[in-house]
Amino acid sequence: MAKYTPKERNLIGVFLTDLCHDRDIQRRMHEMADSIPKNRVLEVIGNLGREDLITKEEEAILTRRIERIYF
Repeated sequence: MAKYTPKERNLIGVFLTDLCHDRDIQRRMHEMADSIPKNRVLEVIGNLGREDLITKEEEAILTRRIERIYF
């Protein structure tokens, strides 16, 4: 790591942390898909949007992720 500056090392740490979190999220979403029906998950996401707990953009992102998980 000596060839990287301190800022670059911090950036690498952020990237690796993000990848680790992404893998964990994917694993949890697949576990969820095994136990909760797709229509119920989409209903919950819609409720969060209607209650202004998430933005329309966040609702769309979550919906796309669910569509990929459940095929």
